Amino acid sequence: MVFRSNAREHGRRPFVSMIKYFISIPEIGGKKEIHRTGISFDISECGLGMVTGYPLKAGDILTFEEAIKVNDHSAKTAIVRWAEKLEGEQYRVGLSFII
Repeated sequence: MVFRSNAREHGRRPFVSMIKYFISIPEIGGKKEIHRTGISFDISECGLGMVTGYPLKAGDILTFEEAIKVNDHSAKTAIVRWAEKLEGEQYRVGLSFII
């Protein structure tokens, strides 16, 4: 199920950029890092929208390889707030920065 609110605290603006990120998956004896890329399509001070080929789901924590800077803020991590499957193996996600 996908949940998205139309009410946003901060306005979004177009932002197209390749985003390199990884998520950590718990495994027996430690954690496994999965490195992927996505293409952002919009951004605000609190988060960004992105399309990726990896099936992210709400609650996943992403760590960006390079901090994302918006105005006076900088974020290295984000949480997936919503995700929806597009055609093929593409997923559109909404991320909230963890600052």
